[in-house]
Amino acid sequence: MTIATTTMLLAAWMQAATATDLPRYLEPTPRVGTGGQPTPAGIRQLKTLGYDAVISLRTAGEGGGLAGEDKLVRDAGLAYFNIPVTSTDPREAQATEFLSLLERLKDRKVFVHCATANRVGGFMMIQWVVGEKMAPEQAEELAGRVGLKSEILREFARTYIQRRPQP
Repeated sequence: MTIATTTMLLAAWMQAATATDLPRYLEPTPRVGTGGQPTPAGIRQLKTLGYDAVISLRTAGEGGGLAGEDKLVRDAGLAYFNIPVTSTDPREAQATEFLSLLERLKDRKVFVHCATANRVGGFMMIQWVVGEKMAPEQAEELAGRVGLKSEILREFARTYIQRRPQP
């Protein structure tokens, strides 16, 4: 088997493993990856993908969550942060905390997730416009690719962005 064939097989295997263990995985920027709820294997895989930290936007009361995620993340050698966001009632203080946390982690590669990447899309839309000065239309399109589906979260992000001074 040639090196090129081995490399292609390894890449295909990694892509298949990522799709299973890191649902909706996307790396929209070099320092931030996004997705839905990772499996335990997905959490371990984050370290091999170069991540240093995980931010979960899930609430403690959500069903289908990964019990003990904080311990699994730390055992994998990653820092763990949780900003519990309810998708039907996101708060301005949560978005501000999210922006602040990403600023503090700006020199680290961060994986941001929730259950399905819907909340992630909304909060990353805010980060891209407020934190990275991306055009709002471009940020909203990218947020949709990440997983933003909720009109509540979309409108929340738009309103939050409009309230911030633009350069």
